[in-house]
Amino acid sequence: MLSYHFLQEPIMDDRQQLSRYFLHCSRSYRLGKTEDWQRRYDAIYPARREDFQNDLKQRFEKIKDELRQVEIILREVLKAQLLLLNQLDHQLAELTGQPPPKQVPRRSFIGKRSLLGPCHEAFCEERRRTRQVLNRNGIWRSSIFPTLEEAEAYDRQQAQKKAQKRAERKAKQMVRMRRWLDECLGVENSD
Repeated sequence: MLSYHFLQEPIMDDRQQLSRYFLHCSRSYRLGKTEDWQRRYDAIYPARREDFQNDLKQRFEKIKDELRQVEIILREVLKAQLLLLNQLDHQLAELTGQPPPKQVPRRSFIGKRSLLGPCHEAFCEERRRTRQVLNRNGIWRSSIFPTLEEAEAYDRQQAQKKAQKRAERKAKQMVRMRRWLDECLGVENSD
């Protein structure tokens, strides 16, 4: 007689089959049935850990060396290009009668150009134009000014306001100090 045991099990849809498959895989992973898991588990013990680390170093050291050499060559090429572009910027400024571009005070810049690429230039330029501004509600927020000159003008304006407030505080402090001194000396003040 034929056995129809497969008909007695409930029929599973795709999601149930997939979840059962993942459960099976995770169980086998937890039980150490995969080679990678076993190697990581062995790395817990000191002697096995050293072997595991040495094996990884040997595998990837050659690849790391090649990548370092490629990085060094690419940096040298980029630096040569930036030096040439900086010279061209200065020549263009001379021909148009404008002042030469300022050197950005950062190590990764040659003139106004970045060794890290044009996106980094744009990011740094935007950061130089960004200021913290107090809005009407009394909340500080970042504001990006259209030009660097406007941002510097805002800084000067804020510095003037700060100096004025400091002078007012100092004047009030001097008045209080004079009043206190007069009280201590018992002098009548006609203010």
